[in-house]
Amino acid sequence: RSLQQPADCFDLSDEFQCRKISPGTSYQRYIAPPPVNSTDKIVIDVSADIISILDINEISSIFQVQFFLHLTWRDSRLKFYNLKEDSGLNALSPTEKQQIWIPVLTFENTEDKPITEVDEKTSITVRKLGSFSLSKVEDVENQQFFQGRDNSMTMTRFYNIRFICNYEMQWYPFDIQRCQLKLAMLGKSSDFSRLETRVLQFLGREEINNYVVRTFRMKVSDKGELNIEVVLGRRLLTVVLTTILSPQSSLTSSAMPPTTSR
Repeated sequence: RSLQQPADCFDLSDEFQCRKISPGTSYQRYIAPPPVNSTDKIVIDVSADIISILDINEISSIFQVQFFLHLTWRDSRLKFYNLKEDSGLNALSPTEKQQIWIPVLTFENTEDKPITEVDEKTSITVRKLGSFSLSKVEDVENQQFFQGRDNSMTMTRFYNIRFICNYEMQWYPFDIQRCQLKLAMLGKSSDFSRLETRVLQFLGREEINNYVVRTFRMKVSDKGELNIEVVLGRRLLTVVLTTILSPQSSLTSSAMPPTTSR
């Protein structure tokens, strides 16, 4: 390789080491992989990192959130090559990402119901969990093979989405708002796949406008939808200062008799 020619691999290894997957000639990327470990459906583990709450708009019923979504699953039809201990070094190339089955989720409580995407902002990495087998003696390349059923893949992408939240204002200023991020498998995918919750982190600022984040949780409903709920409460001190003390102060001052000079 010349000094001017860039390396083809993420970890700067030789070209034949770049390949991470082997789908096989009979692989169908539009068909979900079979269940693993005697389950009735393929399991999609869901984790999320809430980075920021950008907008809370009661009038427009808007709840805008920035977050990272992580989907983890196993595909027993795949074979992986030369996995590293650091999963960051096991990233699939853009071409490989288009060769395999990917779970697709839709954001239900939104205006346009967008779906999860696989683009240049999406990373798919393989976590080395199982043991490997070596290539045969007659093979030209000396490689390690890992079975897809033993090693998981994780798809990660950043999203900035406006969700619909129905704010209940009748108990103002002691109201509690529960805004949700609702995700569901696209179309008939739920017939052969199942969502399960893993890790939910809130990494953003807890005080937003007149609200404060009290709790957050993630669960799967009886219908198979994944609900990420953020519970918001009022910043009562701010409400008191802006809506109670200020008007009373003005009323008090206006009710006082004018002073006369002698």
